[in-house]
Amino acid sequence: MDPLYFDNHATTAVDPRVLQAMRPTFSEVYGNPRSGHAFGWKASSLVEKARAQVASLIEASPAEIEFTSSATESIRRALLDSVNTRDLHIITCATEHHATLETCAEFSDVTVLPVDREGRVTVEQVFAALKPTTALVSLMHGNNEIGTLHDISLIGRTLREKRPDIWFHVDAAQTIGKHEVSVEHCDLLSMSAHKFHGPKGVGALYHRSTPGRRVHLRERHESTANVSGIVGLGAACEIASREIDRDRSHMTRLRDQIISVMCAYNGVVLNGPLTDRLCNNINVTVEGLEPELLLKDIAFSSGSACTGPTASHVLQAIGAVGDNPLLTTMRFGLSRFTTSEEVSVLLERFGSLMKNVR
Repeated sequence: MDPLYFDNHATTAVDPRVLQAMRPTFSEVYGNPRSGHAFGWKASSLVEKARAQVASLIEASPAEIEFTSSATESIRRALLDSVNTRDLHIITCATEHHATLETCAEFSDVTVLPVDREGRVTVEQVFAALKPTTALVSLMHGNNEIGTLHDISLIGRTLREKRPDIWFHVDAAQTIGKHEVSVEHCDLLSMSAHKFHGPKGVGALYHRSTPGRRVHLRERHESTANVSGIVGLGAACEIASREIDRDRSHMTRLRDQIISVMCAYNGVVLNGPLTDRLCNNINVTVEGLEPELLLKDIAFSSGSACTGPTASHVLQAIGAVGDNPLLTTMRFGLSRFTTSEEVSVLLERFGSLMKNVR
């Protein structure tokens, strides 16, 4: 049997339709979009089409979309280039991606908000942490490990009402293409194509340009655009805009089936909330199970839930890390291409292992 793929938080397969849209950029439309001739103009038109596709998916203006190499670069630009000085205060939370936490550490005044047992931060926490010098709040929309969804609309709307001087950045890498994402209540938003069936090596950063609410990013030297990747990102956004409801329903059904079966076994604990959760996320902690026994034919993410240098900072933040060396955490990520048959195989293998362990 070919290995089954359940690691879609890490990366996804490129959709064949995305690949088809990219093909001409390798041998037909190969000009540099900055070149002032017909080859460059044709490439530039593809870049601008992709910019419009990205903007449409998140209800933004094309002029507010800047292409990057990844969500990590988008996050760094959002945090470092939008704030005038590193001495200003910024707010984030303990379960953010390392790209955010490590960038925030470059500021001299940072508040890292704790989360509850399900990984949530409340709007009350955000406002209790505000200072006169607060310049930016950065929160993840959907957590890449335990699937917790933050109410970014409520937080962003309340920030806008109470402290319109503060920029609000949203890391939407895990929700773009799977959940509805709008920039109505945020000022900066980061994404990466390979998280929703686009190519690796390309991302985007949204920065608000509304008069009176404009985010001014520091200028940077423009390198040659990754036309192939940008076209792939645009195509992935176009497909998502048409199929997001169907994809989310499909993944939610499979997610709930997996959670229901796995958590019926004694000693299996779900990490993260049962509701308000990424539609494709399952994260469980199990006692006494060796995940390597699954790895031979099922690809997923695993790690020790006990304390130590490899312990997940997210599991530590929600209090799921203890001193039991037999605890193991497993994360399964679904995609639009995950089938019911694959889920059946996963659950059969998991059940066999649990019976042997018990």
